[in-house]
Amino acid sequence: MLETLILLVAFLLVGGLIWLVGLWSGFISLVNLLLAALVATAFFEPVADQIEYSSGKNSMQFTYLCDFVAIWLVFVAAAVLIRILTDSFSSVRLRFDPVTEMIGRSVVAVLAGGIFVCFAHFTMLVAPLPFTGAETNMQITQPRQVWIALTRGLSNGSLAESRDSKMAQPYRDEHNRIQGDSLLRPFDPLYTFQAKYQQRRQRFAQQELARVNR
Repeated sequence: MLETLILLVAFLLVGGLIWLVGLWSGFISLVNLLLAALVATAFFEPVADQIEYSSGKNSMQFTYLCDFVAIWLVFVAAAVLIRILTDSFSSVRLRFDPVTEMIGRSVVAVLAGGIFVCFAHFTMLVAPLPFTGAETNMQITQPRQVWIALTRGLSNGSLAESRDSKMAQPYRDEHNRIQGDSLLRPFDPLYTFQAKYQQRRQRFAQQELARVNR
């Protein structure tokens, strides 16, 4: 119930803000939001690994916290960078007739709110929260499932990790073990992402401290 309320509030806030800025700025913000969320989803695990493996042995116990912090750090950083770039590309705001403006900004606001809700629901899967059983729900109607499916498809292109990446050697070794030495590494190619974090949630529920060992 609390999770649903949080997502509903997030939808209303994001959608409302996008609606207020108008069709043109709202559409740019929608694209920025989508790209930033995709980048965060595709690359948060190597960033989390870097945080863990570069901060000493004790920090590796805070797996959930590192994952959750990493995905939002990457999202915010990507959103700011993309926003700076788009503002430099489009410094003149286009104007539309009142009917087009009202319909367009409403559609864009709903899309932006929906995308943010799907991404936020996905991040809850990696958050340091107790196991509730809802993590096993893989129905496509779940916002996180919509986001996983979208990211899996789009990460086969430019958002896939290159095998020449220098980040997080253990992460790359694990991908080599699963996928082989492929040129690209799409997000969750074997559909194991949700099961992995379900198991971590179950281990987390058994811990006295907010730690989960890998």
